[in-house]
Amino acid sequence: MRVFLHIRAIVALLAMLSHSPLHPTGITLFTGRFTRVAATQSFDPARVAIADLSSVATTTGRRHLNSIRILAASVGLAFATLIHVSPAAAAEDLAGAHDFDFEFGDWTVHHKLKRASGEWIEFEGTSTTWGVLDGRGNVEDNVFHRPGGDTRGLATRAYDPATGTWAIWWIDSRAPHGAMDPPVKGRFVNGVGNFYSDSEVNGRMVRTRYTWSKITPTSAQWEQAFSNDAGKTWGTTWIMTFKRVTK
Repeated sequence: MRVFLHIRAIVALLAMLSHSPLHPTGITLFTGRFTRVAATQSFDPARVAIADLSSVATTTGRRHLNSIRILAASVGLAFATLIHVSPAAAAEDLAGAHDFDFEFGDWTVHHKLKRASGEWIEFEGTSTTWGVLDGRGNVEDNVFHRPGGDTRGLATRAYDPATGTWAIWWIDSRAPHGAMDPPVKGRFVNGVGNFYSDSEVNGRMVRTRYTWSKITPTSAQWEQAFSNDAGKTWGTTWIMTFKRVTK
């Protein structure tokens, strides 16, 4: 409705400026159809405006046809500005761009990891996170004091304002040049972040989920879970309990 009123006002104003007043019925016919066509999101505003205003020339009189065509082109350009400039400026969603700021700094981490055998093991580690990409990304550097020796892991995250979601990639120091898994993607809702990806493992599709929860200024929890039935059931395989290092 708002766009319709904008078009109607533009038509009336330009009609006065061109000294070729359109009959109110002609304005209504033009603005109504023009708005409906615009809803298809695939059209040439100037061309549609010329065709439509020419078609209502009988309402205003054939002697005004050339003025109407000039008017139509002007309206088309004006409307193109409305639909192609304003929405683009409003498209960015930055509401979640700082969702991971809570993790910036240094942490000690307690790990619970489920092995392929089903056995759970526990070990300690550390983690440090800092921001990149002018605040729209961050890097998490982890050290794992595993029973078999220390390893490292790196999480890189990037925020997409077009979708309002985060993507997270993981690099394992034990295979730093190995093929990277598809990034998990998602967002935070009510203080809990869930991030998902689908990948093929041994010929079967497996869904991965990362979950951030229990977030306070000095603590947080991360979990990794897998699903073999497209998310109907989940099995948790890794829990990291973060405690901030105070200096």
